[in-house]
Amino acid sequence: MTISTERAPWVLDLPVGPTAVAVLRGALEPYVPRAAGVDDAAAQIRARAPITPIAPIPVVSARISDEYRTRLIAAVRPDIACPDACDVILTTSGSTGEPKAVMHTWSAIEHSTHSLHERLGGAGAWVCALPLHTSAGFMTVARSVVAGTQAIAVESLGGATPFNAEVFAHAVAQLESGPIYTSLVPEMAQRLLGDASGIDALRRCDAVLIGGQAIPEPLVLALRSAGVNVVLSYGMTETCGGCVYNGQPLADVNVSISHRRVEICGPVVMLGYRGSEGVIDTTTQRCFLTSDVGHVTADGRLVIEGRTDDVVIVHGVNVSLSAVEAILRDLGINAIACASDTTIYAATASGLSPDEHQAAIARVSTELAVRIDFRVVSEVPMTAAGKPDRIALATLLASNS
Repeated sequence: MTISTERAPWVLDLPVGPTAVAVLRGALEPYVPRAAGVDDAAAQIRARAPITPIAPIPVVSARISDEYRTRLIAAVRPDIACPDACDVILTTSGSTGEPKAVMHTWSAIEHSTHSLHERLGGAGAWVCALPLHTSAGFMTVARSVVAGTQAIAVESLGGATPFNAEVFAHAVAQLESGPIYTSLVPEMAQRLLGDASGIDALRRCDAVLIGGQAIPEPLVLALRSAGVNVVLSYGMTETCGGCVYNGQPLADVNVSISHRRVEICGPVVMLGYRGSEGVIDTTTQRCFLTSDVGHVTADGRLVIEGRTDDVVIVHGVNVSLSAVEAILRDLGINAIACASDTTIYAATASGLSPDEHQAAIARVSTELAVRIDFRVVSEVPMTAAGKPDRIALATLLASNS
């Protein structure tokens, strides 16, 4: 392992709104080798000047507190040089603990991009709707840089305005030809599904990647029934975002199960975390043992069953919140599960019928040996990464008890 003293990370401030895309593109484009008259990609990479590792960090805004930004920067460790192999540093959300800073090579990002575009049918433009400091949002811009295509931001990017069908449709309308791709979390897709202009914009996209959390089956069925090409994405910051699509890994990505936990190996896996430089692996067959529980079917499709780190203890019983949500989804109920010290909550956007309520209570009690308390919420608190904030939701529901 080699560390250059000049390679301290560059904390790249990402503004709120669409200008963040131009800022990130400008920082990433030097990574793309464009030496005139040089055809060999490896030679181009050797010929380029050393580039400072980039760490995209959001500025303080209505959604990003000064305390949260400070924690992300602390994880990046901008005062300490990076290993020579490190090109990009992406931070985890830190919603359930201290954030981590994940080191990636540019070649990992290129491999992820080329493999995904090949899977989707060719390179295309990207509509950027997710926060760019998260792996899912970052990769929408990075893919456009690698492929030399457009990246169009929605006006709401980073919480500049509320995300809705109007801002999404406006962004899609700016792209006139060629494949159009976008990446969303389920809550965003649900909003678009409820609006005619949103559905039309989704149909215009050649692929709509949905991931970041458990995806309700009724939502997927409704989108596909509406003519939307939904591609279910699975991955994490440590794997350059999505690396398994519709259950099938990307090229050269191997997925296996180790003691029920999902393990991912291949060129898209991180070098390591900042602060753990002593264990960096620069080979292309790096492995990452996730916190997800799952299995691989006979035809090689990955099925996620839950997470090992969402287990809570209520009245002495270990309960997986993902398992609660899975049972409810099986009953056609879209809910976010969370827990206080004494109660498992299931938050829904609308109330249940007496029969639905009784069936859900009985099923969860039978399978998990706990009782759930259903609550209706108008809006679920979200993390800066655009995922449901279970801790904030539980605090809210417990205070209203």
